[in-house]
Amino acid sequence: MLKLASALDRFSNSDVRDETGRAGRSAGQQVQAQAEYDLIPKVVALDIGYARLFKGRFFRDAPNAPDPRDINYGYVSMMFSF
Repeated sequence: MLKLASALDRFSNSDVRDETGRAGRSAGQQVQAQAEYDLIPKVVALDIGYARLFKGRFFRDAPNAPDPRDINYGYVSMMFSF
């Protein structure tokens, strides 16, 4: 669970802030999954991941909050060892 220390705080470096405190402290919840697979053992590894941020009241109701919909993140990476 992502929470602000105080309802008057700014969330991390996002600059989202509610100076009245009416948006509350709940920024939301994040769920993530990651999988790694060795394509060539000890040489090439594939890494994939997914995360979803379920926005809380703060990210939905703060005056300068971005789009209130939940956000999906994903990545794919390959690591070469030599």
